[in-house]
Amino acid sequence: MLTLAFLARPADPTRAARNRTPMDLTLSQIRRLIGMLLVPPTRTPTTLLHWSTWRRHHPAAARRNHYQRRLTTETT
Repeated sequence: MLTLAFLARPADPTRAARNRTPMDLTLSQIRRLIGMLLVPPTRTPTTLLHWSTWRRHHPAAARRNHYQRRLTTETT
């Protein structure tokens, strides 16, 4: 629990929607990563890190595309 409290931080409301960096880890993602490290692994650490990276990039890309689509439909 101490690790979870240390890694969790509040979301940054000033973060630009077009930012290409991955989103911050959520509490559930932190819990999953810690749990995967403590339970005997069924997946390799490389697979786990790949999942984590994809899981953070996917919502960021979706958000960016959503805002881009809203901007193009508002101007037409």
